[in-house]
Amino acid sequence: MPEITPILARRKHIGWTVDVNGESVRVLVSDLPAPEYPTIHQIRHTARAKLAGEPADKIALAMAIEECFALSLMEWERVELTRRECCRLANMDWRTCAKIENEYRDHSTVIGFDTATKSAAYECPELGWNPDDDNGAEMWAIVSAKPIRKPKQSDQAVRDMAVSMLILRREPVEVVPF
Repeated sequence: MPEITPILARRKHIGWTVDVNGESVRVLVSDLPAPEYPTIHQIRHTARAKLAGEPADKIALAMAIEECFALSLMEWERVELTRRECCRLANMDWRTCAKIENEYRDHSTVIGFDTATKSAAYECPELGWNPDDDNGAEMWAIVSAKPIRKPKQSDQAVRDMAVSMLILRREPVEVVPF
């Protein structure tokens, strides 16, 4: 954790000296985006940015993008692994479902689909299904869905989520086009 020491000039607070990785960086009140009530987090970001020669907003945005990408990837893995497991249990995929639907049939006409649905209720507790209920329509919706594309760090949705996260945290940010 960087050491932060206030800088006083003529009994007035003008900034801080921040120790970042053994180097002393001077952060003035005027360097901060919101100098009225700066947080320690903003002071540290500004010190790291000055050391790297980049604006603090760009560093905060990059860190938020990393965090949002990790969250998007975890959500994708959760959803896609559940979808794949349901497809394996039903011994079907979206192409097979499309063929059945083109013949004007649905899940109730597929032999063994109710058994696969019951197996999915037991083997995939994250679905929240009761094995005694009829979950055929929900299972059909999962199995007939096309695979979801794995998110990338450069996706616009990830960037939008990062900007929203920074706004909610009330950290100043200027959107930097990549």
